[in-house]
Amino acid sequence: KMDSNDLASIKDKRKAGAYYVTEDGSIEFKGGKFSDTGVEFETDHFSSYVVMEYNKTFQDIQAHWAKDYIEVLAARHITKGVDGINFNPSGKVTRAQFATFLGRALGLEEAAYNNTFSDVSRDAYYTGYVLTMKKAGLINGYEDGTFRPDAEITREQMVTMIMRAYAYVTGEDLTSVKGYSSATFADISEVSGYAVNSLKAAKALGLANGVGGNKFNPSGSAERAAVAKMIIELLEKTNRF
Repeated sequence: KMDSNDLASIKDKRKAGAYYVTEDGSIEFKGGKFSDTGVEFETDHFSSYVVMEYNKTFQDIQAHWAKDYIEVLAARHITKGVDGINFNPSGKVTRAQFATFLGRALGLEEAAYNNTFSDVSRDAYYTGYVLTMKKAGLINGYEDGTFRPDAEITREQMVTMIMRAYAYVTGEDLTSVKGYSSATFADISEVSGYAVNSLKAAKALGLANGVGGNKFNPSGSAERAAVAKMIIELLEKTNRF
């Protein structure tokens, strides 16, 4: 826990957190949650830490509706963009990319390699997050034993993983979410059976938005801007800032 006396200069707590200062002077983001008395975060060693606000933007989001969400996503070190100066908000997201984003957002430790999925290699950038999220019950593969990391994640897959994360953090049963029973979309009949509970709960919480006409387009590919919005709103709903 860090004292809050010197935190007055921080303008946006969503973009700030504790950083571990290594012996060589480099820093590592540790996250943290703000309270009335300081910043609380978990660590397994006593070291030097500093609380900082990190403001990062991208040149291709300045007029985009998701600008704020994307900037917070970058401030939490969940993404660096596609090339450092661009985010590509309308770009599609793969299953591996989404697993990595969500794992970083939740502050999960990357698991050691095992051959849980036949198409997840030992040295891929996403392997540790895919495996730890599988162990936590946040993701599943396909019946043939694959994860299909390079496949574009669909909107219903995104919502399902987000809501599994919500239940994982809060311990709340999705069917108990206030407004669950009446939450629906016009095309909910097109939603895969495994995703219905997640979509209804996400709609009730205000996490899932439609694409017009109260439709959700469950099989459509998720765009990077929509992913940023949903992850940041998940963190807000679960009091992670």
